[in-house]
Amino acid sequence: MKAMQRLVLGLSLFSYVPMAWPTTQARAVFLLSSGNSMPMLEVKNDQPQRGILKDVALALASELNRQAQFKVLPRKRLEQELVSGSADLYCYTMPKWLSADVQWSQPLIRNHDVIATRADTRPPKSLGELKGKPLGTVLGYVYPELEQTLGPAFRRDDGFSETQNLRKLLANRHNYLLISEAEWLYLRSNPTMRAQLNPDYLRISSYDNYCALSRKSSISLQSLNSAIAKLKKQNRFTAIQSQYY
Repeated sequence: MKAMQRLVLGLSLFSYVPMAWPTTQARAVFLLSSGNSMPMLEVKNDQPQRGILKDVALALASELNRQAQFKVLPRKRLEQELVSGSADLYCYTMPKWLSADVQWSQPLIRNHDVIATRADTRPPKSLGELKGKPLGTVLGYVYPELEQTLGPAFRRDDGFSETQNLRKLLANRHNYLLISEAEWLYLRSNPTMRAQLNPDYLRISSYDNYCALSRKSSISLQSLNSAIAKLKKQNRFTAIQSQYY
């Protein structure tokens, strides 16, 4: 009997196979600037609710097989988060906007900056017309083209976000607003806003946006570029933008 018990025990030990418990999905921490507004981003309680930037981040995270996590911070705090490795990615930015030592992805989305006005104000025909005139800009953002063209005559009227700058524009606190074309088209898709905003504007620059990847991230630049290339081939970014304007 004891021999039989030892045999059964031995077979049980031999046939034991540890269960493979599901592993926790790796994270991808995305930085988002609190200076953004719709259609780029809507923030509530320091968390992104909706917008192009959130949708793009979710698409990238899915393609990278990662769980997206978000940090919404003022523009001036974003670079340190990347340098320290506290975050992986800051997308929808450009090398000339950041001084931090980061890795740069292939182009993500193309956009344009415009000078927009109220319905009662004629948009400028050239940047030269803006010399000495207050222009709605975002605190912490840099504008190399305007600084180069206008020099000391570049008069910034900084707000914390494009949304605040729009309120200032409609309240006649300034007559000119620097804003992305995507945001302006989104604003004018609202019938109430459409009546208050001039349909004409001055396009001052066209540029590609990129993702800045922390050098301390576990995400490789190659895998990030592969994810971007695949999503672009599927026209995912275009589809995301078309949902908002």
